[in-house]
Amino acid sequence: MKKILLLTTVSLFVCALHAQITTNEMPYGLKNVTAVTMANKQNVNTLPAPNRAAIAREDSVNDSQPGPVRYAYPVEVNFTPANSGVWQELEDGSKIWRLKVKLSGALSTNALYDKFWLPEGAKFFVYSEDTEQYIGAITSEYIGGSRENPIAFATAIIYGESAVFEYYQPASVSDSAVISISRIDYGYRYVNNPYANVLLGFGDSGSCQVNINCSEGNNWQTEKHAVAKVNVVGPDGSSWCSCALVNNTNNDLTPYVLTADHCLKGLDAISNNNASQWVFYWEYESSGCNNSATEPTLRTTTGATVVANNSVSDFALVRLTQNPCNVSGVTPYYLGWDRSGSAGTSAVGIHHPAGDVKKISTLNNATTSSGNFWQHYWNQTTNGYSVTEGGSSGSPLINNYRRVIGQLYGGTSVDCTNPSQDLSMYGKFNVSWTGNSASDNRRKLQPWLDPAGTNPNTLNGMSIPTVSITSGPSLLCPGSSGTFTASGSSTSYIWTCSSYLTPGTASGNSKTFTAKSGSDALGWVAVNLSSVELARKEVWVGNPYDIPNQVSVNMPLNTPTVITPSLTAYQQKMGITSFYWVWNQSNGATLGNSYGATATVTLKNNGTSTLHAYGINSCGGNTTGAPMFIYNISRSYSSSSYLLSAYPNPVSSVLNVQLEEQELETASSSSGQQRVTGSAPVYTIRLYNAAGTPVLQTTANDVGTVQLNVGSLPNGIYTLHVHDGTDSPPLTQHIVISHGAN
Repeated sequence: MKKILLLTTVSLFVCALHAQITTNEMPYGLKNVTAVTMANKQNVNTLPAPNRAAIAREDSVNDSQPGPVRYAYPVEVNFTPANSGVWQELEDGSKIWRLKVKLSGALSTNALYDKFWLPEGAKFFVYSEDTEQYIGAITSEYIGGSRENPIAFATAIIYGESAVFEYYQPASVSDSAVISISRIDYGYRYVNNPYANVLLGFGDSGSCQVNINCSEGNNWQTEKHAVAKVNVVGPDGSSWCSCALVNNTNNDLTPYVLTADHCLKGLDAISNNNASQWVFYWEYESSGCNNSATEPTLRTTTGATVVANNSVSDFALVRLTQNPCNVSGVTPYYLGWDRSGSAGTSAVGIHHPAGDVKKISTLNNATTSSGNFWQHYWNQTTNGYSVTEGGSSGSPLINNYRRVIGQLYGGTSVDCTNPSQDLSMYGKFNVSWTGNSASDNRRKLQPWLDPAGTNPNTLNGMSIPTVSITSGPSLLCPGSSGTFTASGSSTSYIWTCSSYLTPGTASGNSKTFTAKSGSDALGWVAVNLSSVELARKEVWVGNPYDIPNQVSVNMPLNTPTVITPSLTAYQQKMGITSFYWVWNQSNGATLGNSYGATATVTLKNNGTSTLHAYGINSCGGNTTGAPMFIYNISRSYSSSSYLLSAYPNPVSSVLNVQLEEQELETASSSSGQQRVTGSAPVYTIRLYNAAGTPVLQTTANDVGTVQLNVGSLPNGIYTLHVHDGTDSPPLTQHIVISHGAN
């Protein structure tokens, strides 16, 4: 007889408008690669790989015992901004802390924090330099705690063997963050890295499993949104389970999820209910019936509290800390339930075996009662058997009336070797309702799922109400007010706002908010039902600001040229209508206008000029801080018998400067700049820094390639001049020195 294997699963839901439970923006270290200092890039903490042989021996025992299926091994660390990483100060006075950690050979990493808190305005990211996968920005809006009492926290999977932790603190923020990384779990199995050269096909579960979007799942497309997988954290590492969101008699969208008691890994509603380092993965499914080499988008929330659990029917009920309604792309659904003890005439199981994409198992007849559990063998369908496996534990058994009647405990179902003989067992919902006549509320479901005290035998499921904010300003100046109106509103809905706004009066479906003084930031107003955010509208408060964007512009002499800034999506939210244009390091250039959406520039002499652009919206503009754009302007030449090219660019060590004969007369070249010369002259080659000071010089006799060693020069933007000693202007080209670029 096969040994009992327990399975785990988690479920979530998501709501309307907000992007994710992050600001969903690229980290500074990926967005401004050349601005990260060499010392910062070279600082890597390499950790030894765990003993894989010892891990395999542990798994050979644990995989045959009740419990979730482990996929990552714990590596204890002690990293903080005070003892690790590198700090870097930016031009505008803001600071960045950056820590790179490498776990040799890991398929993935996921970090645990024993203490975590961020001041308002600060941002935290985790990302991979190799794949540019990133999580962030995590901000104070999405986490709890205080500087004196920080929370325990976790971030989701980063694929590959290395991860970068990055903290950005604006110059206006004085409080320091609390970031203490206590553990990084080493992913070694049941992780399908979508960035790897060889993909296994999502995912690692048995070949008989049936995807939720096969024909067998056509009738369960609403209920599937209640089911998710969860990363369960225990002293032995990270493991996969499954769970499902469930409704309560107040119909108020309280984020309760039902899973298995054996998924708790030592947690308990009475003695230790803190699941703050659990990570829930929502809508993790293949878009079609076949497995895809493309991984579903990772949509996650972090943290939960165990409110009730009992081993007699192997149930656990947890309340989520972060509401998945704030995650873009999640369509939340709260499953209904049946506590009558009736099984119905048929059922399905929706689950995440081995942490794989969402699967569906089909039972065409009634499940059988066995004490405190339901048990049955699955039926074969058009696309397979879809038995339960490790990782499916805690997933719901849903009867033909679309109500939960139990959660997966285990059985003899292990894989797809002999699916017709794989028995699955589910703890009965009706036994869990009273906890088998338990006296403590933390050992039964009833007090939590029946807050109205109506004691019904059944309760239907519930979707998120459809509400939208139909009107209201996208920009508010400090001290000014705006009125926002919601559709489908009711007296039970609650308006909330970010800290940059102050709530005012309400009238019907509308509410007024006033922008606080001294704020230059992206805020928001929202409509909520209980703890669930139904709709959100972003509101920029105050003047525009940004970290400078460096832009190189080549233009001909004595020809008016229009410069038009290209705004990022985040800059567009600032409501910018025009710019204040200022020359810096001007060299014979004129500016046709100081204010406007574009600038007209005329370059009079050979050389470079720098133009600063400060954003302005209807509230005004900050023209004393960092500019939004820095345009580095240089001349391009009209015709030539020689072509200048310099490579590689960016360069870290040796720059090749090449002069080639050209018979064509063109205004520019994709690989360099051209000018007319006489017979082969002696060329003087100089490299100037941003201040206009020559830092390297050599000569060349005739056409060919000359090499400049730039290895000792600091990172930055330089200008290469090649002059033939005549009255003709030199050939020029911008060079970016970035150590590590080649």
